[in-house]
Amino acid sequence: MNLELILPCNKVFSEAELKSFAIATIYERYPLPDWLHVYADGFADPITGNAGVGAFCQFLQLIKPLRAFRDNFDEEVYVVLLAAEALKSHLQEKIVFFIESQATIRAVINRKCSTCSEKVL
Repeated sequence: MNLELILPCNKVFSEAELKSFAIATIYERYPLPDWLHVYADGFADPITGNAGVGAFCQFLQLIKPLRAFRDNFDEEVYVVLLAAEALKSHLQEKIVFFIESQATIRAVINRKCSTCSEKVL
């Protein structure tokens, strides 16, 4: 798991500069079309109070509401594992997941697929 950007930066950079560094890093390390990019995150609607998690790529769109008595962390791990299972039979050999929570990344790496012996990432 490499969390370093390809360009040096620090806190004095603007948000726009940091975003451009992140995008440059993504496309340098995981160029399209060689890699399938899957994005996962949690979300909440401040008006309704509804919350959920999702995983998205060009072949998949998973949106799951938070289940009762579950927190966003558990549900984010769950939706990433669901996405990995759904994409397991996809012809794309190189798949990368982009997840903003380092705790979620670590949890997913240490989990195993429900129907295979390979690690998810």
